[in-house]
Amino acid sequence: MRAAVLCLPALFGCNQVFGLDPPRLPDAAAIDARPACGDPGGAPDEDGDGFRDECDNCPHVKQSGDSERKDDDGDLIGAACDPHKTAPDRIVAFERFDQPTLPSQLHPLADAAGGSWIVAGGDLVASGTTPGTDMLARLDVGLAGVTIDVDLTLPASLPLLAKGTTQSVGVWVDVEPPPGTAPYDPTFPRGVVLEVLEAQGLQLDQKAHLVDTTTNLGDDTNAAPDLFAASARYRVILTCEGDGQCTGEVWRDGTRLDTLLLAATTRPGSVGLRSYGVDARFHHLMVYAPM
Repeated sequence: MRAAVLCLPALFGCNQVFGLDPPRLPDAAAIDARPACGDPGGAPDEDGDGFRDECDNCPHVKQSGDSERKDDDGDLIGAACDPHKTAPDRIVAFERFDQPTLPSQLHPLADAAGGSWIVAGGDLVASGTTPGTDMLARLDVGLAGVTIDVDLTLPASLPLLAKGTTQSVGVWVDVEPPPGTAPYDPTFPRGVVLEVLEAQGLQLDQKAHLVDTTTNLGDDTNAAPDLFAASARYRVILTCEGDGQCTGEVWRDGTRLDTLLLAATTRPGSVGLRSYGVDARFHHLMVYAPM
C-alpha cells in the first residue's frame, strides 16, 4: 500500500485528497501484475474470453483477437473498457464476487423495508427485496474523478408495480465526503445516480435515467419498450470528472441504448450500487480513476 498523500487538486490536478488511499481490492492488485504474465490462459476468467483476469486488459468485457484488445493510451486498460481512451487511468477496484462473503471494502446497506446483500453463484445479489426496498452497496474511494462500471442481470420474474410506484437498478457517485464510522442513511443517495428505471402510471415509464439528486436535475432517454425486462442483462457505466461533468452509458444485452450527459457539483466521496425493489444480480464491479 502506498503512503497516503495530502494534495491540493486545484493546484496540482491530484485526485487523491484528504490523505485517503483508495481501496485496492485483491483482484485489482492482480491486474496490476499483467506485464509479468506468461501464459494468459486459465482461471479465473470473468468474461470467458480465454485470458485469465490478471492478464486481461478488460477482465469484464469479452474480447476476441488482437484488434479488440488494443490499448490506445498505454495504461494497461483495453479500449473496450477504458473510460478515457486517450488519457491514462488506473484500476482502483475490481471485484468479481467469487468469494463466499462480501468484500470487506464494500459496505452493504438496506433500509427498513427489508432485503439483504448476499454473494451467491459468483454474483452480488440484492436478495429478499419487496416493492420500495432501497438497497445500496458503498465503496469509499475519496476521488474527485471516478468511473464505476458494473454488469448486472434482472431476475427471471419482476414484481408487479402498484400505480405510482417505481423499480430500478443502477450505480451512483456520492457528492458528500466519506462518512467514516457515522451512520450512513440508506435512502436515495445524494449525488449522481445512473439507473434503469420503470414506473407504473407515471410519465417516466421505462428509461435510462441520469440524475443529480442534490439539485433534482436529470437527463433521461426513452429506450425500447422492453428496456426493463425480466432476465435482461445490462452494463451500466457512470463517469464523473473532477469538474462535475458526468457521463452515463447504459447497455442492454450487448447493445448500447444511449449516452447521457449531466453537469453536477461533485466532491470526493463514495461510489456504489443500487437496487430499488428488485432482486438484481451484479456480476462485477470495476472502479477506475485518472492517473
